Amino acid sequence: MPSLTTTCATTATFSPAHATQTLSAEAKEGPTTVSPYYAEIEAFLFGDFDDEALGGAVGSTPLIDEMDIEMDLDLDVDREAPATEQAADIIANTDDAAYAEATVAPTEDVMVEYMGTAWPCNSAILRRECGSLRTSLESMDLTLSESGELPWIILDRFSECDSPEVFYSVLDAMYTDHWTCSQTWELESSYLTSVKLYLIGMHWDILALRQIALNDIFALTSKLNEKNNKNKTEQRKNRDMHLMSFVRAVRLALKHDWHAKLWRELYQSGEDLKAKLVVHPGFMRWVKSEQAGKDYARAIGVKKL
Repeated sequence: MPSLTTTCATTATFSPAHATQTLSAEAKEGPTTVSPYYAEIEAFLFGDFDDEALGGAVGSTPLIDEMDIEMDLDLDVDREAPATEQAADIIANTDDAAYAEATVAPTEDVMVEYMGTAWPCNSAILRRECGSLRTSLESMDLTLSESGELPWIILDRFSECDSPEVFYSVLDAMYTDHWTCSQTWELESSYLTSVKLYLIGMHWDILALRQIALNDIFALTSKLNEKNNKNKTEQRKNRDMHLMSFVRAVRLALKHDWHAKLWRELYQSGEDLKAKLVVHPGFMRWVKSEQAGKDYARAIGVKKL
């Protein structure tokens, strides 16, 4: 739980209300009696000070000094003095209650099943994040059954979402805007994973997933073009694996419908990686063996095929 440090400081503001209360107290002597300090109070409130009339330096008169003491307006008071133990407990308990209220988990009011595995989900999050489920959820009766079971949605299998573990990560991404499941040889993001995510995002109309995929493709390309001082053998091995992943990702995208944003990123990355791709055996083998490879190579500006 995050810690909240609170500094207690009491601030008093001198206002006409204070003057009214003082005058009322003084007026108890009689209806025509006026406080001997009235002129001083009026001068303090409205700025019309008369040093001689007030008997000395402005701001150092008996009444003002007395009020400073009573109202604890001494500027030398330590404003950051630690609170008492009781006050500290109150602050801590208030902090805990506020944090708990702000982090209440969304209510799970619907079950979503994929490939034989089901998860309780929040219908409001699904409606917001998943366009393909929005219409179905809006027309569903989300009340519990007589036996206390949640309503159920069963999704058909999509080829690029090839396991319940991957689908669970899709659900998690809708809740958090982050991708946590690695489907490929790497422990980090890969081009192939990113293209799969984009296609999954198109299939179920999940904007957040598509944006994660595009951001990952851009980040991977930027990383591959960075110069670093790593071990040359390790660096080349890592680069070759990423480039092979890139070739597989482009070939996978070609098997599906055309998606302009995805292809814009794949073409841009191809242009940025062109110098590395033309010396990569996997890429050149694809270019020489398939027309789709030749077309892609020409599109990113490879002249010698």
